[in-house]
Amino acid sequence: MGLFNTSLPGWLVIASWALGGGLLGYCAVRAPWHRIRDNAVLFTWLGTSTALTLVWLMRFRLHQDLTLQFLGAALMAWMFGPRLATLGMAATLAFYLQTTDGPWANFGLNLLLLAALPAFAVGAIGWFVRRFTPGNLFIFLIGNGLFGSFAATVVSMCGSMAVLAALGRHPLAWFGEEVLPWTLLLAWGEAITTGMIVTLLTVYLPEVMLSFDDRHYLRRPDRQP
Repeated sequence: MGLFNTSLPGWLVIASWALGGGLLGYCAVRAPWHRIRDNAVLFTWLGTSTALTLVWLMRFRLHQDLTLQFLGAALMAWMFGPRLATLGMAATLAFYLQTTDGPWANFGLNLLLLAALPAFAVGAIGWFVRRFTPGNLFIFLIGNGLFGSFAATVVSMCGSMAVLAALGRHPLAWFGEEVLPWTLLLAWGEAITTGMIVTLLTVYLPEVMLSFDDRHYLRRPDRQP
């Protein structure tokens, strides 16, 4: 849910650009670049970022201030981790703005809402699932790929609605009646699609699923003497 048609106050533009720029610098320094040295993984990262630009063009303007589209941030995060996903989604956002002649003033805020927020939400969900659930392949595929993707997408969309509500563009009741149903429907559809892609990649191309640790999720249970 992008804020591509919203006029933002100057202080928010400056603050979001500063925070977004700092976050991109952090991700660039701390990203696990060594894990995408393989050409297949690197080209998959670049190709996914480019492909999402085309997917974003299939958008639906729900209201003058809101644009709904398949986000893809959760998929990027499951594949490459939160930092590389944020960098890749930043490129997606830049390509999208250039293609649609969108407002660059909104780049910082959309980066935080559409890239960083869902990507790091995926990271938190993945840590929680790994820490508090058994190491099972189906838990990774269903808990992370399906329900984790749904939760991360909803968090991102709710963040956009919260910003609009804080700016006083629409009353909270309007979001609950007009936006939330579409948000949940789109998020669930994206979660199903993401879960299917995560499943296929985990089975057939596990080298591009950097969040999947086969030593944890495929380990055999200890035998009792």
